[in-house]
Amino acid sequence: MILEILKQVQNDSILLLRYFELFSMVETLRQTKRIIRIVIGFTVLLVGLAMIVLPGPAVVVIPAGLAILATEFLWARRLLDKIKQGASKPFNRKHSGIK
Repeated sequence: MILEILKQVQNDSILLLRYFELFSMVETLRQTKRIIRIVIGFTVLLVGLAMIVLPGPAVVVIPAGLAILATEFLWARRLLDKIKQGASKPFNRKHSGIK
């Protein structure tokens, strides 16, 4: 009887240990994906900033980099929202002078 209880406790301990190992791997994968998104976002943003003086579509690439970074950072989301508002001003009737 006691031997069966000890075996059950051992099996439960092994299952619990495997659960924590799996949780740790999932958390590590999540962190790795986050780091990859951040690196890609900053790379695209820096390429877009370089395109301001170099030939290329900086007005497309910079918001793309900010959009990638906005998935992780609030400051990037706010800056992207400001850029969207600034880009939509010429299309608003009250700002375009059309009555």
